[in-house]
Amino acid sequence: MTEVFWYGCGHCFKFEPLVHQWEAQQAEDVNFIQSPAMWNGAMEIHARAFYVAKALGVSETTHQPMFSALNLQRKPLNNVDQLSAFFAELGVDEAKFKKAYQSFGVNSQVKQADARARGYKITGTPEMVVDGKYRVSARTAGGQVEMLKVVDYLVAKIRAEKS
Repeated sequence: MTEVFWYGCGHCFKFEPLVHQWEAQQAEDVNFIQSPAMWNGAMEIHARAFYVAKALGVSETTHQPMFSALNLQRKPLNNVDQLSAFFAELGVDEAKFKKAYQSFGVNSQVKQADARARGYKITGTPEMVVDGKYRVSARTAGGQVEMLKVVDYLVAKIRAEKS
């Protein structure tokens, strides 16, 4: 189960609490990951911030504030200096942030996320991909709550096929 998102997307911001509530209710056989979309430079910068937070073990501290900063406070987080200062406000050492931002690990994860989104043929955010083959969006499902209902249906379908 992959959710493709962008921190600057208002729809993703609204979907975030729903998808995490949904995730908390899933059985152990549902592996949920978030994967940032990258259609432009700003999106790649935000994707790097996502993977830096993972690398530094601070995702729990930075994930929701990153959404809020871009969607509510309209902070300009469009370069490494702005991001490192923002993360510093959340208790992350700026030097460690900048080092991780350019690291091989973060570079690799960004490239993998970009390739994943391209492979899934993502056309907007948020979108969920179930079992690598079913793409679900709010537009096609009729809303964000309905999106999760479709995902639940697909998870049940895949479980039935595997048993």
